[in-house]
Amino acid sequence: MTIINRTGGVVDKQNFKFSDIIGKCIRPGREPLDYHMWEYNNKPEWYTPISLTDKARIADTVMDYAEMYVGQSMTGQGMTM
Repeated sequence: MTIINRTGGVVDKQNFKFSDIIGKCIRPGREPLDYHMWEYNNKPEWYTPISLTDKARIADTVMDYAEMYVGQSMTGQGMTM
């Protein structure tokens, strides 16, 4: 995710890995698998399905990050609230 100021460009950037948020897919008798999405039938799909709870955890994590920047503005001396 990249936070961009319309006139100043990139303010901050953060990479989120699904495995950092919801862990790995545990498969009996096999190596754990990182959750990931792919294109299937011309639309994005989860390679290994995840629960609604996991989807909510991912969304909450991304929103928590974005909310740090809500209401902030750029000034000549840096960011202000």
